[in-house]
Amino acid sequence: MKYIVVVLALIMLPSFASAQRGRDWQPRPERRDDDLAARLSGYFGVGFAGDARLRGRGPNLRGRLAPTLGFGLRFEKPIVRFLAIGGLFEFNSYNVDDGRDRRDSSMDIDVWVKGRYSLRAGNLRLVAYGGVPLGATVLFAEDTDNLRGFNTGLLAGLELVFGRFAPFLEIGWRHHWVRRKFDFGDDAKFISNQARINFGASILF
Repeated sequence: MKYIVVVLALIMLPSFASAQRGRDWQPRPERRDDDLAARLSGYFGVGFAGDARLRGRGPNLRGRLAPTLGFGLRFEKPIVRFLAIGGLFEFNSYNVDDGRDRRDSSMDIDVWVKGRYSLRAGNLRLVAYGGVPLGATVLFAEDTDNLRGFNTGLLAGLELVFGRFAPFLEIGWRHHWVRRKFDFGDDAKFISNQARINFGASILF
């Protein structure tokens, strides 16, 4: 009887080893890397402590900007772990603090370039980043035709990632330069510089 048991064991051992190797080599589901996830972001912004200049045929004018209110939508996709690119749309409402109860508005459509560095603590991740927007601006003024130009800036922020949800806060500087060309050959330029705080949230996918 002992010999029969030994023979059966010797016969079954290669089959068991083969099955075990098959389990070891089965493909496992890949874990998605959040560092390479795309982001769709919405945010509100407040501009403060800025000034605006108007240059044209007449005397140049300069005044302080009242607080600017705005909102934006942004999409970005990482190229590598430390760099992402995308685009943004931003709408702002502002006025020059000159005693008039009037607010003009502007629309920005930009390329967005962002460098970042992340720190992990368990399931949480803190991302520090700096970003540069650069693109076209249209200024909608009450007393003149639309002015067109460009905008840029520099923003630094912190983002706290909870799974697929990431609130963020950023602070920086925004610059706008727009002009209108008149029929008689002269033009008017409107230039603004203002500090900026944005707060919002991103969805990772």
